[in-house]
Amino acid sequence: PDDLPVVRKVLDIPEENKTDAETGEKLVHIKDEVSRKLAMKEAQFYVVEYVRPVYARKSRPEDGPVYEFMPDHPILKSPADVSLMVHVLVSKFADHLPLYRIQERFARSGVRISRQTMCNWVLELGKVVSPIYRLMLERVLSGSAIFVDESPVKLMVKGLGVCRQAYMWAYVGGGGADPPYRAYEFCLDRKYENVARTLAKYRGHMHSDQYGAYLNLSKNDGVLWVPCM
Repeated sequence: PDDLPVVRKVLDIPEENKTDAETGEKLVHIKDEVSRKLAMKEAQFYVVEYVRPVYARKSRPEDGPVYEFMPDHPILKSPADVSLMVHVLVSKFADHLPLYRIQERFARSGVRISRQTMCNWVLELGKVVSPIYRLMLERVLSGSAIFVDESPVKLMVKGLGVCRQAYMWAYVGGGGADPPYRAYEFCLDRKYENVARTLAKYRGHMHSDQYGAYLNLSKNDGVLWVPCM
């Protein structure tokens, strides 16, 4: 990209070599030979220190101190800045890194954050963005055509140390949005009731495979089913 910042490094000859050893004549600078290389640096941790001066009213000390409030934060009293939490979300859901790998990357920089802590961040931030999710799903269901599919995922059963089969349903559409909206819904099974509940008020064209749940939805709920080959 043309708008990347540029770090200029000048590789100049030593000062004593800028004079011809035989004639004593000063060398003349005629041009710069420029070579450009794309570089990167690791994400850097730093601490944001909020300083809030506290004031008092001399004539009315009983009214208490006066100071600025802290900025809004999605998780109250969390010692992590929003930028760090966003980095964890992007790494997990966009880059598909499990939390233990994110933990290892942080540890290489000397920052130790437990997986349980990051897991709590993910859960709490999921609640924060749930209104956006509901709006995206509404946009998907407002279109005249949607794409629906389900994929098996492994669910760890607490206390047993084993995984059971669960499913992630994907609803794609948005009335011509570019790119289209994608709303995901986690379900414990693959039953017809799952997709029927989500599409209860939808009336339009549904593109899917020939799984029986979609056939039943087309027959019983007035959705026009268009099979994808």
